[in-house]
This record gives sequence, C-alpha cells and structure tokens, in this order.
Amino acid sequence: MSSSPKTTTTSVIRYHHLAVVCSDLNRSREFYHKVGFFEKNNGEEALSCMILANEGGLELHLFQSSRSNAPIQNNILIDFPDEKFPGHTHMSFGVGSVPGVKAYFKEQNIPLSGTREIPGKGLVAVFVRDPDGTVLEFERNDGGDDGAVVTSKGLSNAPRGGIDHIGTRVSNPEVSLQWYVRAFGFRESVMKNELDEDPKKNFRPWIIRTQRGEDDIDINLIVNAPTSGENVLLSSKDDPLPGILYAAYVVESIESTLKSIDPGDVARTESDLKAW
Repeated sequence: MSSSPKTTTTSVIRYHHLAVVCSDLNRSREFYHKVGFFEKNNGEEALSCMILANEGGLELHLFQSSRSNAPIQNNILIDFPDEKFPGHTHMSFGVGSVPGVKAYFKEQNIPLSGTREIPGKGLVAVFVRDPDGTVLEFERNDGGDDGAVVTSKGLSNAPRGGIDHIGTRVSNPEVSLQWYVRAFGFRESVMKNELDEDPKKNFRPWIIRTQRGEDDIDINLIVNAPTSGENVLLSSKDDPLPGILYAAYVVESIESTLKSIDPGDVARTESDLKAW
C-alpha cells in the first residue's frame, strides 16, 4: 500500500457482497439458508458462483473450490496460533437478541464456536462456522435484548445493509487505517489500542467507520499479523482455500475511488483475479 497522501472525493455507501470460497456449494447453501441468505440466482448464470442475499441487502457470492479446510479447525486465517496471516477473518451481523440467536442455533443443531461477554452486560456475541470453517459473528454490544423470536431471516435483517462489520487482519494498523481513509472515506476512528511488541498479543481491534448517520459501516482491523503479505487464500496455483476472499463495496463514484487508490493496488487486484 502506498502512504502518499491523496484527497478522497468519494466514500463507501455500503457493503455490496462478500466473496466466500467453499469446497461444496450445495452444503454451504444449506448452511447459509439457516442464517438468512437465500438464492438470488440459481447458480448457473455465473458458472461456479452462487449468489445468495439476506433481508438487509448483503449478497454472498459463493465460489466452488477443489480445496477444503477439512477438518474445519484447519481454517488458515483462524486456527493456527503460531501463524497469523493478513486477510478477512470473519463477518459480523447485528441482532436484536443474542440469547435468542443462541437458542435458534441450538434448535438448528448449529454448534457455537465461541461467545463474547462484556462485564455488566453479559453475553453480547456468539460465533458459528460455515461447513468450511469460515467464521460468522452475531452481536449486540449494548447487551440489550428485544426478546423477539429469532428466525433465519431475522438473523441478517440488520442495519448497515444487512451486516455490521468485516474483521480484517493486518500487520500495520496505522498504515491500513490511513489507506481506508484515503481510498474509501472511512472517516471516524471508533477505537484504537496500544500495540504490544509481540503482534500475537494484540487481540483488541482498531475500528474505523464511515460517517453516514444511521447507515455507517465499520471495518474492524485485527492487528496481530506479524508481517504483511499476499492473500494467503490465493497462495497456491491451485484453487483458493475456503474463506472470505474479498469484500465488495458500493461507492459514490467509481472514477473518484480509482483516483484515490494507488495504481499498484489496482494492478495487483486485477492480477489476482486473472490468476484465479
């Protein structure tokens, strides 16, 4: 990423879709049905891509890969404590009732892979994994509970275009933060934390946000990658490993956004997509 200052004249409006690589499209489709994503096409229009969408408008583009993370504890971005690679670690959805979501997952026989509590607020988030180990979070950080009965559609009918944030692991949060500010108009720094000399001890995220009122969207920068590098999901000449390959945004102006991004970043992205 280039650190040269540029003036941003555009900004992100919302997340449009996440590209999620799967080892079995039909198995993943069944899982994502249970968390509120349903077909927007029948899987034929885009060859190996199946497009699902939730009530809030977020799309998932599911791509078939010949590779897998089996067993699912082998998610390269999550499950290896001695190796922390840059990349998109999880997707997170705001919900009205975290206890209600927990009960719904129990009813659907979807095991929790983790929980998060805040002192004085109790349970504020639960985590599950898709069949390839990709992590989904469902949260309400104020500890509130609207008491509504949770259904699959209710899981993702959230503000901010059907999603709260994407977790993205980086090696240098200040450089990454400034890049998102310059390229996409993320203006508000919600949270910064002091960094430990040992990157693996940096658990608390840096959070940045657009400034669009109720339609703000977040990025959580997870700052414990020891070094920068290429997308590890694309590290092989074979098909990519399962996981969140990239996030796509709706922006106010494509032309203005391209002027705000270093040409080298655009060229690298085009090269990655052509290689795949």
